[in-house]
Amino acid sequence: MLAETPIPSGEAIAIHDFLTDGSFSALCARLTALFGVEVTFRDRHGGKIASEPAETPPWRIDDPTEADRPIAEAVESGASCKPVRLTDGRVVLPLRIAERPMGGLLIAPLADEPTDPDRIERVAQAAGLLALTVVELCNREVSLRRRNAELDVLFRLSSLFVGAGDLDEVLRIALESARQILGVDAGTVHLLERDDREMAMHAAVGLSDDFLDWFNALDIPRAADHQALSGGVVVVPEFGEYHDRPLREAATAEGLKSMLSVGLVFKNKIYGVMRLFTRRAVTFRQSQQMLARSVGEQISASVAAARLESQRRRDRQMRRHVRLAADVQRRMLPSEAPSFESLDVSARYDSSLELGGDFYDLIDLDGWLGIVIGDVVGKGVPAALLMASVRSLFRAHATHAETVSEVARRVNHTLTRDTLPGEFATAFIAWIDPQSRELWYANAGHDPPVIVRAARPSADKPGAVQKLEAGGPLLGVDASFAYDHDSVVLQPGDTLVAYTDGVTDAMTFDGRKFGRERLMNSVQSQLGEKPDSSAREVCDRVIWDIRRFVGLNTERDDITLIVLRAR
Repeated sequence: MLAETPIPSGEAIAIHDFLTDGSFSALCARLTALFGVEVTFRDRHGGKIASEPAETPPWRIDDPTEADRPIAEAVESGASCKPVRLTDGRVVLPLRIAERPMGGLLIAPLADEPTDPDRIERVAQAAGLLALTVVELCNREVSLRRRNAELDVLFRLSSLFVGAGDLDEVLRIALESARQILGVDAGTVHLLERDDREMAMHAAVGLSDDFLDWFNALDIPRAADHQALSGGVVVVPEFGEYHDRPLREAATAEGLKSMLSVGLVFKNKIYGVMRLFTRRAVTFRQSQQMLARSVGEQISASVAAARLESQRRRDRQMRRHVRLAADVQRRMLPSEAPSFESLDVSARYDSSLELGGDFYDLIDLDGWLGIVIGDVVGKGVPAALLMASVRSLFRAHATHAETVSEVARRVNHTLTRDTLPGEFATAFIAWIDPQSRELWYANAGHDPPVIVRAARPSADKPGAVQKLEAGGPLLGVDASFAYDHDSVVLQPGDTLVAYTDGVTDAMTFDGRKFGRERLMNSVQSQLGEKPDSSAREVCDRVIWDIRRFVGLNTERDDITLIVLRAR
């Protein structure tokens, strides 16, 4: 008897939604023959439904007549399956499905036969049991169809979200699906943006541009949806009595009567709010609210996935940019040292991240060798940008200043002027005359480089270490700082070791640092085992000893090392 037509939550139900083969009308005809009382099946307008086995469909609905009007009134106003007695002795059993009038059973005396009230009453009682069975079956079928329709919508939404492209288009389709299954007339989706401080509309269906402009201009989202944004459900059965005046006026102008508003929640995070509107006053049932929540959860999952993918794209783009910047930074470092017969120079740079804050430079200054090694505050992109600036400043001033201390003073003055508080650098600057091997230097707050003296018959004992500390404070703090300089003479076999704090601060898992003592032991061991070691061999030994010391611990700072051996 029941048809397979799905019944959306908000649509009216009619008799033809349940008619299939006309068997119920045929049953009424058999009851008429059995009891001698006419039993007919009527639609909500009073029209008779008759079986037509040879036709398609196998039933017909007659147009109601004036005499059928009382039947329609009884169906419309009567309680389900409760007999309504008409003034002419007939009895109507209204059939209400999902709380809506669908039709009814009419019990009446046969034509040209006297009315027998007792017989009609007995038949009405028996037909009432039949009506209860029909209503129960129909209600179950309606519930099943609705659940199937709801699952279909949720499945289609899930499938849509899996291959989601444009988020706003996905949200619009989701609203259309919600409108279909919940029987509403319009809807909007607003998402939280800018660190959840603002809400912006991303989709709307069934609403005029004027309403949407007014709706957004009045900042109604925050005024009306505090409960929804807290993860709850807001039901407005009648806008005429709603406390929020701007929303009430906007809805009235648009012809909206009711609203269901649900927060878009996924994994306890609020993403926004979905509002569904009707142009008739309705009270949203608990099942409708639960379905709206389910649709909202699907939308929230889609928004979370879309934002995650967007973040991934931004991250991939950022990583590409960082790799390009790291390549530029590496190209800023000297590819090879200037060649001098009396000097052997080697350098090693190892950043803890793709971009680092350490820097060094080896500059040919009209026959002299310029050495700069430094460290700027921080790590990553900010440190790399500051590092590029500081390196450029040294390059610019090294060719014009008369002393290394003047280079430090000019760099400090410019850096202090162009940076923020908390942005600073340390550096060691040296000029070396390859002919005399005289080294002039200034230390601006940097870990003091050392000269490891070679073994020779002189006042210096073999392996003696001399720190290069003359200079001044770090760069970028106070433009008025002044810097000293000093000089030393390198003898054949002497070794200059300059480094950043990443060398001495390299740490094991249990917190032990490599330290200056191990650094000196590493250099002296290499020179003791092989006195004629090249600068590169000394560099390699220090880096190898650091790696053996820290083991698998990857938490470290940038490492920069310069070794110069006098020949």
